[in-house]
Amino acid sequence: MDSNKYDSVVLKVLLKKNEDCFETLVNNNKKLVRAFEQLKEQMTIEKQQLEQQLKSQEEYYINEIETHKLLIIELLQLQKQQKLQTNNDYYETKELFNAFFNRHAAYHDDDGDGDGDDESDVGTTTDVKKRKFEEYPSKPQPQLSTINIYKTESPNKTNPVSKNQSQTTTTTTTTTSTFRPTKMPIQCNHRCDSESYAFIPCGHQACCEDCFKKQAISHCPTCYHRVSGTFLAFDDDDDE
Repeated sequence: MDSNKYDSVVLKVLLKKNEDCFETLVNNNKKLVRAFEQLKEQMTIEKQQLEQQLKSQEEYYINEIETHKLLIIELLQLQKQQKLQTNNDYYETKELFNAFFNRHAAYHDDDGDGDGDDESDVGTTTDVKKRKFEEYPSKPQPQLSTINIYKTESPNKTNPVSKNQSQTTTTTTTTTSTFRPTKMPIQCNHRCDSESYAFIPCGHQACCEDCFKKQAISHCPTCYHRVSGTFLAFDDDDDE
């Protein structure tokens, strides 16, 4: 009987200990479950935060890329417009310079064979000079019946052609055809009274021999053609 009681007491004690251990394990498991749930919630929150941050960064970078793309497109368009404008300015400037040099070359033609048709190429400056020249009061000059052309003289030469030398040369009709009518009075551009006159080959202007040599005229003041030679003319009355 005593042994049975002892066994029952031992069994009760062991059961009590087992119950206490079980409760401790259950409590520990509950704590672990709560910790796991808390950790899970915390991980979920952090995941949401990271997703939101990544999304905001992605939107920011996308906006930056779009902005840079628009800027690059605008810069390319501006560069293209500037290039076109530069090309247009270059061609406009080139055309202006070509027109200027062509006009300048027409004024300073080295051939010196101007005729009445070249007057149409002379611009407004020539017209103004003609008007100014026509406004000068003219001195009365004697009417000359004829003009005898004796010799062609280069403007670089300074020795005048004498009457004895001029009588040995022949008169040509091709040179007289460029002049005004022979009965028209000869007037020096500078209103000098002189018996001899130096005619410019184009036939637009005439001046006395002294004025021609003093001023060293190299171009016609009317049509701007180069003076490659002059014609000395004398009155028939002087030859007599």
